[in-house]
Amino acid sequence: MGDDARVSGHVVYRAVVDKQDFPADLQWNAASIWVGPNCHLVHYPLRGGEQYNVVVTFHSRDQEEWSVREGSREEVQSYFEGICPRARKLIDLPRDWKRWATADREPIGQWTFGRATLLGDAAHPTLQYLAQGACMALEDAVTLGEALRATAAAGGHRFDKAFELYQRSRIARTARIVLSAREMGRIFHAKGVERLVRNDLWQGRTPERFYDAMEWLYGWKVENCLA
Repeated sequence: MGDDARVSGHVVYRAVVDKQDFPADLQWNAASIWVGPNCHLVHYPLRGGEQYNVVVTFHSRDQEEWSVREGSREEVQSYFEGICPRARKLIDLPRDWKRWATADREPIGQWTFGRATLLGDAAHPTLQYLAQGACMALEDAVTLGEALRATAAAGGHRFDKAFELYQRSRIARTARIVLSAREMGRIFHAKGVERLVRNDLWQGRTPERFYDAMEWLYGWKVENCLA
């Protein structure tokens, strides 16, 4: 498309910690998030609880370029000096970190060019805040298969028609993912009065209300993928 990557300025550090090294009072069987101004921290169990994934995100002080490299404990600690002691314990656990300087791209309205079409990050690279990068690639693949099946059933293997149906079925949904992921990063990292608004939105909700809010994301099924 000739467009540049949109570098977010948000840096993600990821590490895996063995169960015996992970605080017993935080060994929850759930994805858990601690949010703060310009940063957040996520942890959840892996391998049946034998290990825990620890992921931290912060707004970098530096001019970033998209990259993946080894990280440093000192850099992570420098961005989380003001967080509460319980969450701070997790920052000090990993022996080594991987560092991602994140980026996405503006949504585009055309994925198909002749006998070639795009899917996954090639079509709609997204930030990590909704954890949907791989999910959207899988949905794309299933939808492309269903589009080929539907056009073949209508008469002949018309790749052009199948690609058109696939593209039409996916562009709005994946664009919503890209734009919503950006907004989720803003919500996680809110500060000042915006933080108070976020807390009011989240506070006191029943699980059912959270599920309803995410129905558009998790309600996708193969049966409705061409709708």
